[in-house]
Amino acid sequence: MSLITSIMNVGKPEIKNTETTVPKLDKKQAKEFMNTVHQQYKHTPDWEVLELEEFQTVFEYGRMLTGGSRFDVIKDICKPVVTGDMSSNAWCYTKGNYDVYQNNIGKDSFPIALKAHGKSIRPYPVMGRLINIRSDMMKELDIINCNGVLFRRKKVEIAFLRRRFKRAENYGFYLDSEEVWCTRAWMYVGKNTHWSSLIDSGYYYSPCGLYYPKRRGIEGHQPYYLFKAQEINK
Repeated sequence: MSLITSIMNVGKPEIKNTETTVPKLDKKQAKEFMNTVHQQYKHTPDWEVLELEEFQTVFEYGRMLTGGSRFDVIKDICKPVVTGDMSSNAWCYTKGNYDVYQNNIGKDSFPIALKAHGKSIRPYPVMGRLINIRSDMMKELDIINCNGVLFRRKKVEIAFLRRRFKRAENYGFYLDSEEVWCTRAWMYVGKNTHWSSLIDSGYYYSPCGLYYPKRRGIEGHQPYYLFKAQEINK
């Protein structure tokens, strides 16, 4: 029986049966519990909706990438994004353009993707990875990213390359040519109201690295932002 159910039974006598016993909480215990829940979920106001599904797809482009300073947070609560008869490229891109900066604080540096606008100097896609996070652990990511304060978690369009497994007569299976697929995933986008006044000319913050694709892919020949967590974490 969940603690939420216990709270609903505040002031009621214990109900015993052969299967389970509903613990009785007094008003003080119920208040303490609700304060704890508020602290744990204050950055995740939509937790009830999230937990209707087992996993949430997240576009990660920062320090929780493999080799990053906070990779340990997700390594045990995520699973690979693999579906059906498709093989997906591990890297993917945002369909929209962003201005991406990173703070210059050494190994704990992290990228800040701000939604591009009419006055953007370098509006380009962002490169990252798709990961599936257990819904009950999304609050941990929201706390790290200060969802609603420093960043806003929002659904965005993500493009990635996939190759379909096809059956060949007398030759088993083979991978067909690459195709561009799109999906929607959660992304932590920087809040302009917080960061716009902090971004400087390079002392505390600097533009994230721009890279050009070696071959034509999703983004054609235009550059993309990539935060290299492994290099920064050395």
